[in-house]
Amino acid sequence: MHNAYRAAGLFSVALLGLTACGFADEQTPEDSAPEETAPEETAPEETAPEETAEDGAAQDGASQESTDSEEASGDSAAQAPQLAEIEEEVWDASASQDSVNISGEMAAALFGWDSLSAEEDPDEQAEAAENVEVTIAGDSAGDGSIYQVGDVFDYVIFGDDIYQSVDSVVAEYELSQPPEGTEAPTTAEVRQAFEAEGSWANVGPAGRDYVETPADFVTNFHEGFLATSGLDSLSDAGLEGASDTRDGQDVWVYRTDQGEDFIELVVNADESQPLLRKLSYDMGGNEFDVDFSDWNEAEAPQEPAAEEVIEPDEVRVILDSLG
Repeated sequence: MHNAYRAAGLFSVALLGLTACGFADEQTPEDSAPEETAPEETAPEETAPEETAEDGAAQDGASQESTDSEEASGDSAAQAPQLAEIEEEVWDASASQDSVNISGEMAAALFGWDSLSAEEDPDEQAEAAENVEVTIAGDSAGDGSIYQVGDVFDYVIFGDDIYQSVDSVVAEYELSQPPEGTEAPTTAEVRQAFEAEGSWANVGPAGRDYVETPADFVTNFHEGFLATSGLDSLSDAGLEGASDTRDGQDVWVYRTDQGEDFIELVVNADESQPLLRKLSYDMGGNEFDVDFSDWNEAEAPQEPAAEEVIEPDEVRVILDSLG
């Protein structure tokens, strides 16, 4: 499977290494408050200047304004609950919305691309494919969503109809074809066979093993993390919460750093629906940076026109002819 479930596994392995070094247990001691110095006693003046009503009102107003400002600041600072208090709701709420756009970049290794053969020199290939762009967007359940990874994977999902563009079929074959010298169709032969029938191959329900809907992405990442990390929750990694405003919206930011490595989780500042806004980390050079936007407002892609679709039975015939 070449879906983003791999991301959870790599994330967890790296995280275990960091927590073993005290990453999760790292604590920052609070600065000690300076000792108060008793003010010197001053003899009271025999007469105090007369305070006018206007002066008193001005002072009261300034005092109230200062108090309001301090209270507002205190409320803002207190807005971010402990991650453990909302973590389950973060994953549950994010996986149950109608639609969302998920986009960003991930290390190519998360998709196993470093283990696939290609015509380029391995060093040049690794450098060129260090990070790949990812888009998983549209209907959360896959009743109109897309799954795109770099220039290789390009799928459109409409229920049990999983359409892969012919360009994607060819690109994937080019990356995974047998070593040179093995008897197999050429890339040109694969393209010619498919393009003679259409521009989209409907791989049918079996395609679910090769793609992720937006809800799949959220659920697989969470479950994969728990299954492989040995931790009960992401909050066990010691992420510290703080309130912030990003793109004009109040959010809670949970983050922990050690050297150049970091983990950051950003969610909407709403305890009833703390929807994901960003999930990112950099661990040993393995980068993962994904944004979540347009919750319940993401547009579904257009379903390929019938005349451009190669139906599952026809796909099997083509594959048999190439075999």
